[in-house]
Amino acid sequence: MKFILSITFALFLFSPSLLANPTVDLTTKVDEATVFTQGAQLTREKRISLKKGENVFRFVDLEQAINANSIQLYGMQRNEGFTVIYTSYFQESKPKIGIDKAVKAIRDSIQAVASKMTTRNNKISNLQKEKQLVQNHNKIEGQAGETFVARLGELADFYRNRTNEIDVLIMKLEAENRHLSNLTGGLNKRLSVLERTTNMGVIETKIYAQKAMTVNLELNYLVDNVSWTPFYEIKSKGFEHPLNTVCKATVSQNTGIEWKDVNVTLSTKKPEILAAIPKVHPWALYFQNKRTDYSNSNQLMYSGAISNASISNASLPLELSGSYQNVNTGPSTPNTTDYLEQFKHATHKMINKEYESTMKYSISGDGGVAVMVLEEFEMETKYIYYAVPKYDCNVYLLAEISKWKQYDLIPAFGNVFLEGSYVGKLFIDPSKVEKDLQLMLGKDNEITVERRKIKQYSEKKMKLSGGIETTEIGIELIVKSKKKFPIDLVIKDQVPISKSEEIVVNVKNVSRAKQNGKTGTLTWAYELAPGEEKEHAIIYEVKKPKGKFIGNF
Repeated sequence: MKFILSITFALFLFSPSLLANPTVDLTTKVDEATVFTQGAQLTREKRISLKKGENVFRFVDLEQAINANSIQLYGMQRNEGFTVIYTSYFQESKPKIGIDKAVKAIRDSIQAVASKMTTRNNKISNLQKEKQLVQNHNKIEGQAGETFVARLGELADFYRNRTNEIDVLIMKLEAENRHLSNLTGGLNKRLSVLERTTNMGVIETKIYAQKAMTVNLELNYLVDNVSWTPFYEIKSKGFEHPLNTVCKATVSQNTGIEWKDVNVTLSTKKPEILAAIPKVHPWALYFQNKRTDYSNSNQLMYSGAISNASISNASLPLELSGSYQNVNTGPSTPNTTDYLEQFKHATHKMINKEYESTMKYSISGDGGVAVMVLEEFEMETKYIYYAVPKYDCNVYLLAEISKWKQYDLIPAFGNVFLEGSYVGKLFIDPSKVEKDLQLMLGKDNEITVERRKIKQYSEKKMKLSGGIETTEIGIELIVKSKKKFPIDLVIKDQVPISKSEEIVVNVKNVSRAKQNGKTGTLTWAYELAPGEEKEHAIIYEVKKPKGKFIGNF
């Protein structure tokens, strides 16, 4: 009787229905990736079988830089009769099944390649010694002069033919060694990846099912070490043609997990820590003891005058500061295979813009890079020449685009090509454009604008009644064109302005320039005929109290 009870108790203890739920490891691949400017949201799909009650699964072989707060797990079809109780992310050592064997195979291959290279180096050394021996053959037969003369022609042929044969053999062996050296580099890189990949990310989940079923799960999470950078290729075939503009993206990922046939979407969003909503607080006015800083009295006295320093540091052209940035560097090409394919039309989301690919991409997880084409369009353009001779002696060709908003540009660098030649790199920032988008296409030495003082007006001072001192200034601009065709030219200059009652500026002549009374900017805009020369004068006077100094005049 005791024996029967013992068996019954043992069966009760080890009944499968009463044991703890076994944990099932799941291997998956990245199916979709939404790449942000920094980071990416990855999607993995898996079809699994659930038994009634609690089920515990582990998604293994995941990335090591997963944001645990971003993990989402749900059924691809809603209301499927199960509930995700929890998800948990951690790292653990990767099982070394097969890794040690792979490492040994690679090391054996490296050793075999090194042995072949040593053999070839020995052959090269022997051939070089043989070549030296052939070159010194005259020393061997120097004692038998008559014999040497008789065989001179034969030896000359032998010397020429044999040295040529040796040179060909050496070149062949050196080429084989270069190939073996490249092979060794690839093997060493693969070996370092295997030896370095010792940990893996794991997401554990517990799922409660109302009944036994088979479901399709979708796992989403955010990872670091992935990014994309946009850039433009801007090409012009000439003045009668629009700007052909191609927007591309360089995508890089270093997650340690290779992407194979992944649907990629590029997003202009960057995940961030959300801050508190700004609020308007009461603004209470109160009195404070008056304080005067006499150390800056001169600066305060003329605080109403325009500051040349603030202008001279601005980028040329004055109106373009912020709409572009000129960089004297050539085009950059990633050291990888280019994946060139048109994306679907960009989609505007609630707070970002997305580009969805029409093809799948495979990118290495160890510094992998891919170049993708996002969109291509033609920008209707007006070409103008632009000069600000007060701050820059060069004349620049600009592309002026009035309907730029319809192209939905994003901030990015652009490589500029004119008539098939690379001319430079610029930065496009649509948020800084006020009216027309203007892109600098390079300087043109066939058009010059010289700026110089008119002698009879320079530094001419005279005293007037009431202690007022007057300075009269004259500037002339000489414009010359060597072009064989007419061009549209815009020239910018300026006269000073005053915001102090004690400083008076009288403008006498600006040669029909359009004058901005608030800023003092002068603008000439006209068509310059082939080979034409023009002159413009700027004449003005400045009055101030005698004995007071204007620091920026």
